[in-house]
Amino acid sequence: MIYITGDLHGDIDKAKLTTKYFPVQRELTKNDYVIIAGDFGCIWSGGKQDEWLLDWLESKNFTTLFVDGNHENFDLLNQFPITEWNGGKTHQIRPFIFHLMRGQVFTIEGKKIFTFGGAESVDKQFRKEFISWWREEVPNQHEFEEGIKNLEKHDMTVDYVITHTAPKDIIGQLDSFFGDRINDSTSEMLNYFMKSIRFKHWFFGHFHTNKTIGKFTVLNNRLVVLQEEVIMSKDPEPRDWKIEKYRSKFKVAYPNIKQPTYEEVGALIDRWDREGRHITYPLAGLNWNELEWQKEYKRKKEFKILAEKIINHQAHGEEIFMACGSGEKCPKSDNCKCWKLYQYMLENEILGHTCMLYKPENCEEFRPYGDK
Repeated sequence: MIYITGDLHGDIDKAKLTTKYFPVQRELTKNDYVIIAGDFGCIWSGGKQDEWLLDWLESKNFTTLFVDGNHENFDLLNQFPITEWNGGKTHQIRPFIFHLMRGQVFTIEGKKIFTFGGAESVDKQFRKEFISWWREEVPNQHEFEEGIKNLEKHDMTVDYVITHTAPKDIIGQLDSFFGDRINDSTSEMLNYFMKSIRFKHWFFGHFHTNKTIGKFTVLNNRLVVLQEEVIMSKDPEPRDWKIEKYRSKFKVAYPNIKQPTYEEVGALIDRWDREGRHITYPLAGLNWNELEWQKEYKRKKEFKILAEKIINHQAHGEEIFMACGSGEKCPKSDNCKCWKLYQYMLENEILGHTCMLYKPENCEEFRPYGDK
């Protein structure tokens, strides 16, 4: 069996692959597949968090496949060995985790699948090159031509197409909010493929919504069986959770505007559910994203100052009590400022312990990683 879903974003959206929301996986084997339509995000820092996520996926009762999105660390991804797998080129990440490279045709369970990842980031002005943004996010001419060459070997006919973004003509049929993503050279390339090949169905992610338009399906948090007729599964995110998420984001994005009531947001969420829309982007768009990036920048700046004090042996008292020296993740660490600082030092290859503790269980002071 082959399943497909939308962006994973590393730890952010992995809940949809848990047994709670994807219970059928208990009956699957490594001969079954889950394909992620870009923004895999589990190869990001090269640190312990990446290792934990990859170990978690490798332990699942299925083989994980993914096309790349625009939010990938291509410096790290391209270091993995290129292997031939089921007729196309892959980066083999683990024995049962494969990156399906651009412009390839794979035969999986007798189905021919054309893959072409990549997209342009609309928020790249808030990102830093080689840290949170890479130019390789947009496919190059060689990858485009390789895609044409491989398709010609199959008489320009496949069963399914899996990409991260969508062809230009299809983006225009999504909600008007996505208009700023039409001017992406990747979508121009996909438009060429769309008009040149024969296929049964086309799947993509990127737009954080769930919707089918004819032979095209955009996926976010749903898992569907790879087939010509797409049947959407039940939305795994509870209604109450989505309402609270909307209200909290509204408060951040529009602090001077009266927050909508629970009932008003509920009616809006119900309408968006009927339309297959996701709550992240239609809410506040880049306004909210920009605010989040500004906060993260302030946090990272604070961490940089603390890290410099630590390695220069200038930290005293409260400042030296910052993270578990062993680097092991403790139960409290998901929202712990101490752990975030330690991760920052690992990701930026800053040497030196962030505290005098050596075992996570010795951590007696929990500090929420919240806004200043």
